Amino acid sequence: AFHYLTDSGGIDTEETYPYQAYQYACRYSNAKLGTSIYGARQLPEGDELQLQAAVATIGPISVAINASFMRFYKSGLNHAVLAVGYGTEYMKFGNGTRRLLDYWLIKNSWGENWGNGGYFKLARNQNNMCGIGFDSCYPLVY
Repeated sequence: AFHYLTDSGGIDTEETYPYQAYQYACRYSNAKLGTSIYGARQLPEGDELQLQAAVATIGPISVAINASFMRFYKSGLNHAVLAVGYGTEYMKFGNGTRRLLDYWLIKNSWGENWGNGGYFKLARNQNNMCGIGFDSCYPLVY
């Protein structure tokens, strides 16, 4: 996707080109340009610590995850989302116990009516849960 944005000259804003949950022909117009990029950086494969550092210093990072736990997905790295933050909190389990767990805060692409306002938490530091550390990158913006 970042190669396409580099070659096409940029990307529209969400205001001028909002997400719609169906497939249709691309309506990109460089007259409504939101920003341009000159390339992208791929993070080291499988390195959650590098991903965490990038989220802390750069901002949201594009990641591919195995979304088989989400509706209609099968297997493999098959869904692009944004890692926007991370944290640690106590989680309560079905047997009543509580444990401190690390998590990623993920922004999904399905709008605010999905998940928790469009976001969900994914276990962090658990052997690259759902493949989160295997395909992560960010754009180099002018």
